[in-house]
Amino acid sequence: MRSLAVALLLVSSVAHADPDTILRKGFTLRVGLGGGGAYFAPEQASTTQEPGIAVDFLVGGFVRPNLAIVYHQVMVDSQPFENVFTPGVSAAATLAAQYWIGDRVNLLGGLGLGIMEHEARNLIRSDVEEGLAIDLGVSVLPVISPHHALSLSVAVAPVVTDHLISSLYGVSMTWQYY
Repeated sequence: MRSLAVALLLVSSVAHADPDTILRKGFTLRVGLGGGGAYFAPEQASTTQEPGIAVDFLVGGFVRPNLAIVYHQVMVDSQPFENVFTPGVSAAATLAAQYWIGDRVNLLGGLGLGIMEHEARNLIRSDVEEGLAIDLGVSVLPVISPHHALSLSVAVAPVVTDHLISSLYGVSMTWQYY
């Protein structure tokens, strides 16, 4: 992970757009893939933490050059790493605001629906929990151009359901069009 961060910093000195040419307006789209996990605290049971593959998706539009209203989804698929009775896929789908502090940093915050799918490896039972998701994120953009950017994005989404309190987290390499 450190070598990836160092490589991005080296590339950023080469791929630097003039701030006057960066134009964020209208439609925006971000997709990313990385690593993450889910921390689960079910009622009257022991807590567990599951690593997984994180997927980051964002689509929306800019209402100001530094503010976009977006649909953001962060998903963690821990099925390849799960135990016998642990959640396999967890996701938070939120209506969020993406606020750009500068050309190389933005913050994300929103509320929406969180979904936790519990599966058993023997497929005897499957259970889906739904609840409130709080979406928080930050992105650092070492590579930018007038309409595109590569970023390192961190997302955290606590999810509260009737029987479960959990948190999704992911670190993704993302590409964003603006």
